[in-house]
Amino acid sequence: MSKIYEIDPDADTLVVVRPLADSFAPWPEHDANGTPKTLTNGHSSADVRIKVSSKHLSLASSRFRDILAQKAAAAAASAKAEAASTTAVHTNGFKTPPQSPGKITPSSPTQSLWRKEVAPPSPPRSSDEADGRIHIVLDGLDADATTTVLNIVHGRGGKDRVPKTVSLEALARIAVVVDKLKLQDAVEIYADRWVDELYRKGVPSTKNSRRDLVLWIYIAYVFQREEIFREATKIAATQLTGPLPTLANLPLRAKIAHDIDVQRQEVIGQALDILEGAVNKLVEGSLEHGEDIDAAGEVTNSDTFLLGALLRTLHRNKLFWPRPAAPYAGVSIAAISRAAHDVQTQVWRTAFRIGDATRNNRTNNQLLLTPQLDNLRAGVAGLALKSELGYNLY
Repeated sequence: MSKIYEIDPDADTLVVVRPLADSFAPWPEHDANGTPKTLTNGHSSADVRIKVSSKHLSLASSRFRDILAQKAAAAAASAKAEAASTTAVHTNGFKTPPQSPGKITPSSPTQSLWRKEVAPPSPPRSSDEADGRIHIVLDGLDADATTTVLNIVHGRGGKDRVPKTVSLEALARIAVVVDKLKLQDAVEIYADRWVDELYRKGVPSTKNSRRDLVLWIYIAYVFQREEIFREATKIAATQLTGPLPTLANLPLRAKIAHDIDVQRQEVIGQALDILEGAVNKLVEGSLEHGEDIDAAGEVTNSDTFLLGALLRTLHRNKLFWPRPAAPYAGVSIAAISRAAHDVQTQVWRTAFRIGDATRNNRTNNQLLLTPQLDNLRAGVAGLALKSELGYNLY
């Protein structure tokens, strides 16, 4: 059964929010057998009907203004067609008498029975619905989020109608409503408060919070928060091991996902160049110092151990050899940087135990492996919302 929510007691419009066909922004996961499964969130199974004012909708949203204009045009066309069908049975203002086999003279009493009739005007109508209201049906939106946004549009900002704080999940659902209905200006004051409160906790950067990261990217885009958008997209470009997935009921722009993955692939390609150069130097022995040979003819320096440890670690992380090709599925610059740190830490400890720490430090200083990778990772810029000339990029 539909739930009715009244925002305007004198409403001339009824907004009908259909239940979501799927969970909101489910993150695709895979079990041990590789079978896709989905993290779901509960959603309503019934329509929600919201009584609102068409005037408030038109003033707040160009999208609503277009919808109402289309409905008004359709209603006018329907009224015109109905009027035309009513007058079609008239000829010169007189009802046409039935055909008679006999000739009827002007003085015939039969003719006097047919008098001039004028069709009554059709009353103006704004809706074909039985309740006389304009009905606007919305799909793909969360009912609670839509109700919250429409309360803001109508100036009904009491604590029972518009919350002072929201969760990241709730804000993402609100952002979808705002995005689809073009209501950024109407909710700006509330949105700034909600975003600032959540941002105090920071943008997630671990692999266990990938869905939250995508929600943050979308929220920052919708509410035009440049700093947050740049930070969140930078984290995505450095942490993710593939392109952003498409999440149901979350209309993240495809260009945003594409540009993030372009940055991800570019920095991974540069990191692999650094790794390949380090391996070549160790293989060729082109570092400044030579190898120390003991009395038995064995190499005693840590360069060989560093090479072996590096190759083994890279192989374990599917980074080298052979070198992975773009789009580098399963690879991130963060993972490459961590692997290099682990290798050099392991080698340094081993070299210290065998008394070769000094040579190992010289090797590290010449390779500059971890500093280069750290600088490369730090140099990822993330995405900007606007160009240098102030144009929106997405």
